[in-house]
Amino acid sequence: LQGDVLKGTGSLDFGGNPFTFEVDLKRAAEGAAPVAPPQSPPGRQRTNVPQPQQKQSIDYFVGQWNFKFVGRESAFGPSPREGMVTFTKRPDGKSVEGRSEGTADGSPFKESSIISFDEATRMLTITEKLAGGLSVNSQGDWSSPISIRCNVKPVKVKSQTLQLKRTISIVAAHSFTVTDELSEDGGPFVRLGNAIFTKAGAK
Repeated sequence: LQGDVLKGTGSLDFGGNPFTFEVDLKRAAEGAAPVAPPQSPPGRQRTNVPQPQQKQSIDYFVGQWNFKFVGRESAFGPSPREGMVTFTKRPDGKSVEGRSEGTADGSPFKESSIISFDEATRMLTITEKLAGGLSVNSQGDWSSPISIRCNVKPVKVKSQTLQLKRTISIVAAHSFTVTDELSEDGGPFVRLGNAIFTKAGAK
């Protein structure tokens, strides 16, 4: 602050997203009429302001996350189910090991997973061991900082071939969502369910 002029840089955290902004203010003379903000010329589009985004890093997942899945029951698990998954960084520094515990339709369950991230290609490799015994392997494209599109390998259950389509949406530093769609025996993909993950302790 110098005289009637205030300049500088500010920062804040809004919902887990960091913002920085420039401050350039001048105090109006006492009794002066308020100055109207400048108007955009007719037909001019408002400038799109870049939104804050999370850095693509295996560190994003490290920690404890509460989750809740709502959808329909399938060979991949009953519904609804909820619990907590803990991701711990492995010694290689490029992957995490996940341990999930919760309840599915009122019954307890445990699952495990390993997520690896290649920073050069921005690709995730995900291996999951589900409570029902299924092993699910997928690769996720994290080239966009706001979403991960996963290509899941088909699995055989009895005489049926099941194919998942999964999208992980990175909402904020403390929240992401998972949308699953399911194709049975080569049929069309239909919505299986949605899961919300919230970092433990986040408000």
